[in-house]
Amino acid sequence: MMEGGFMGTGKKVLIVLLLMACSYGAGFLTASDVAWQDVRSAFDGLGDDIDHETPFISNPPLDSLDRVYVEEVVDGDTIDVRFPSQKSERVRLLGIDTPESYGDNDPSKWLGIDDAIVLDSWGIKAKEFTTQELAHSCVYLQYDPVAGERGYYGRLLAYVILENETNFNALLIEEGYARAYTSAECEYLETFVALEEEAQDKGKGVWSDASYAAKEGVQIDTINPYEEYVVITNYTDDPIEMAGWTLEDKAGYVYSFPTGFVLEAGKTVRVHTFAGEDTETSLYWSNTENIWNNSSDEAYLYDKAHSRVDEFIY
Repeated sequence: MMEGGFMGTGKKVLIVLLLMACSYGAGFLTASDVAWQDVRSAFDGLGDDIDHETPFISNPPLDSLDRVYVEEVVDGDTIDVRFPSQKSERVRLLGIDTPESYGDNDPSKWLGIDDAIVLDSWGIKAKEFTTQELAHSCVYLQYDPVAGERGYYGRLLAYVILENETNFNALLIEEGYARAYTSAECEYLETFVALEEEAQDKGKGVWSDASYAAKEGVQIDTINPYEEYVVITNYTDDPIEMAGWTLEDKAGYVYSFPTGFVLEAGKTVRVHTFAGEDTETSLYWSNTENIWNNSSDEAYLYDKAHSRVDEFIY
């Protein structure tokens, strides 16, 4: 009893000291609130044996990022944080998507997953993992020059960086708790897609319940109805001459790929609804009104013989 009571008390003291150290470092407490040197020495070496096999992603120096306290984990990819100013914000982890922990999951967004119940289960597991790693700790927020600081719903968009400089967004994909979110651009999107494919190959996390063949041919990967573009990838080993190919929706809108456009092996192109200058990675439909409905729609890809190559329904 005495030994058990001592261990329980010690654990509580450890947690309190950790919260104090984190809060002090982020500016949540003043110097008079805690003897920082004593707290720091108490934690020397703590967590040195924790080793997440994350890929190399070049993070800015930690002291150049916003250091925040994680107040609550809302979902596997969403957290509530508090800044040193005491302002609270909701943060959506950028470039990734975990299954929803509250249900309402769409298997069509997850390669090889046919049952929403599977995603419901992994949504809960993803939230548990994020809670275990982040809840009531201090982390750093890295914003993205491509995606911007806020998303469609006004939430902060950020990579969450741990004290050991691990990119937590990447870690979620690597461990199979998340997929790369290809419906919006970000600096690390290609890295995240590669990590997802590696997790699929290893059957990690949610992909352990998947049954799928390798991607092949030319496919519509996703549609972003808010930003109005379609993502198409060439999964073959050869370049595809797409002059004469068309992209169509169920309402009868038709986009014709331009003469001379070649989608190289393994490369992706985005077909944007509105006007712009065509490049190897972006094509423009030059429409003056929205094509893709926010709630649901269908896209069809046809080759020059007007044979259906792929379809995407959401």
